[in-house]
Amino acid sequence: MATKKKKVAPFQIRQGDVLVMAGKDDPRAKPLEREGGSVVLAHGEVTGHKHQIRAANVGHLKAEGAAYDLLRVTEGVEALLEHEEHATIVIPPGVHHVVRQREWSDEMARRVED
Repeated sequence: MATKKKKVAPFQIRQGDVLVMAGKDDPRAKPLEREGGSVVLAHGEVTGHKHQIRAANVGHLKAEGAAYDLLRVTEGVEALLEHEEHATIVIPPGVHHVVRQREWSDEMARRVED
């Protein structure tokens, strides 16, 4: 009798206006610059707080024209998504898409800022 594989739900978390979810890699993606040694996924417009990952072996990338950023978390790395006003979240190894929340008005869509 064959054993059944456990189904694992795809990784998906939200921290404020930042959504991180399991995704596919994009070979066109280019590295984004780190800020003070950290990967910064978003800045708070009013408070100046950051959604950031301090781990060294986490890649933050962007492919031209993509609606999301990429995170590449190396196996064995503890990637902690930190923010001063939210609980810290552990992001598992793998490739993840990072999407910023948007709000819509009659004129246009814009990113939501803390």
